[in-house]
Amino acid sequence: MKKYLIPNEGKFYKAAMHVHTNISDGRLSPEEVKSAYSKLGFSVVAYTDHEVFVPHNDLTDENFLAINSTEVAINDPKTVQGGWPYMRTCHINLYAKDKDNDFCPICTEDAIYVPHSHQFVTEKMKNNVFEKEYSTECFNRIVNVAAENGFLACFNHPVGSLQTYEDYIGMKNLWGIEWYNAGSNTDGMTESIQATDDLLRVGEKVFPIAGDDSHDYNIIGFSFNMVKAENLSYEAIMSAFKKGDFYSSSGPEIYELYLDGETLHISCSNVCKIFVTTERRVNFVKLSDEPVLTGAAFNLKDYIEKSNIIENHYKSAFFRVTLVDERGNEAHSRAYFLSDIL
Repeated sequence: MKKYLIPNEGKFYKAAMHVHTNISDGRLSPEEVKSAYSKLGFSVVAYTDHEVFVPHNDLTDENFLAINSTEVAINDPKTVQGGWPYMRTCHINLYAKDKDNDFCPICTEDAIYVPHSHQFVTEKMKNNVFEKEYSTECFNRIVNVAAENGFLACFNHPVGSLQTYEDYIGMKNLWGIEWYNAGSNTDGMTESIQATDDLLRVGEKVFPIAGDDSHDYNIIGFSFNMVKAENLSYEAIMSAFKKGDFYSSSGPEIYELYLDGETLHISCSNVCKIFVTTERRVNFVKLSDEPVLTGAAFNLKDYIEKSNIIENHYKSAFFRVTLVDERGNEAHSRAYFLSDIL
């Protein structure tokens, strides 16, 4: 019997989850962003301007959904003297789960660093106080307060932020982590899946996210997140994102992902490598000896049966799928914990 890991029902919608406009430090207007991404086949864009939460429900129509979001930063005061090249920082995207939410409790007027963004400050934001300090405790307080007020939290570009394992390994209750950020990669600070795997291996059920971090036309459509939902309504898309009914990519596409008994089946676009990574040194690999691969099947029986050799380890056991195409572009599924799906 098939158990679909990415739902069989519904439709895939292409989503950009990290985009800036001229509300903060981007060059394009929200309308220009909508137009540019729509031309590339995107149906969903999260508007993540720095330190201000500005809803864009007016941009939503039958073919396009604007996710109301913001990006907040916590800078390490020990490194700010040298300016941006030296500054260690933690950036977190916050996505409103409800389109009618008009206030983010993390946003304060004194945190704004793009002068013209002040014109978008609301009375609620003017009166809001949220003290920040560069510490794991503060990172977690942001995530928890955001969650209590209806937001999903994504930890952005750890490599581009000069963050280390010690900075992020204590973070709790994150919804996602960027494994791909086109802005970082273009600057030669290549992001990776490592931070995601590190947190997964300490039991945090985080989802891998791909983001353009676009500020202009030169970085648009470098990555995408394909979310499977019943329709393009705000409620349906955010519900699917919250559950993890999506994958993220800088190129390859996943068409189907399901278990048939203890065999994992993957159907995909043309790639040259398919990996299944687990929480331990048990991995499954298929490399192309043909021009292309368009899928794979892996028997997980032995992996599943041996997942409780160490007492209580079963609840920590997970697998996730990676695709790599001939250009080195990757796609990543979420991690599937055995205790959740079997």
